[in-house]
Amino acid sequence: MVTWFAQPPWHSIAGLSIALAGIAAFYGAVRLQVVSWKEPREVEKTPLVLVSTIRLAVLGACLFAFSAGWVLEQTWVMVLAAVIGGEELLETSVAASALKEGLRLRQRRAGQSLPPEPNTRPL
Repeated sequence: MVTWFAQPPWHSIAGLSIALAGIAAFYGAVRLQVVSWKEPREVEKTPLVLVSTIRLAVLGACLFAFSAGWVLEQTWVMVLAAVIGGEELLETSVAASALKEGLRLRQRRAGQSLPPEPNTRPL
């Protein structure tokens, strides 16, 4: 217990900041999902919204777990949170990319034009 008070103040402040960022990301994901339920749905975009909100919620939960490991000085919790967070970000990014490309192809076939994705070069 004495070592808790002997730590520099930045240790707890950094952990608290990461925890607040995680809580904010999780809250933002839940809020976006609730807002998307209330808006008129475009059937093609519903899976994309779901994947995006899941990505944000998992990122928030992993940030919170990382901060808990930081404050409690449990390295294994920080490593586990980082690995799970990285894996889920990769997985949901691939899923979101596939959903966006499928939406783009369907809209091209229907004769609608879409603006190009930012930071991409034309083929």
